[in-house]
Amino acid sequence: MINGSLARIALADLPANLSTFTKQVSEVNACTRQCRPCPLRGSESKIRHVIYIIRENRTYDQVFGDLGAGDGDPSLTMYGEDITPNQHKPRSSIWRPR
Repeated sequence: MINGSLARIALADLPANLSTFTKQVSEVNACTRQCRPCPLRGSESKIRHVIYIIRENRTYDQVFGDLGAGDGDPSLTMYGEDITPNQHKPRSSIWRPR
């Protein structure tokens, strides 16, 4: 339950295989209609890369068991402060939208 995957393509292979790779992704993702880029408000999109990170549900102990506060069990900590520094910041330092 703690395994993941990452697909990687050598940039040197991209120019020669772009159409093949694109077709493969379209088939795997079941893209059956014409997919077009979405322009930003009246101009062409300036987005070049998208990195999509999916966080799985974790228990309090798995992430915050090392805090020494609350009812956490440090022996169950899998993602301590060294791995999840942003989650371990004090609440007052976390950015909040207005």
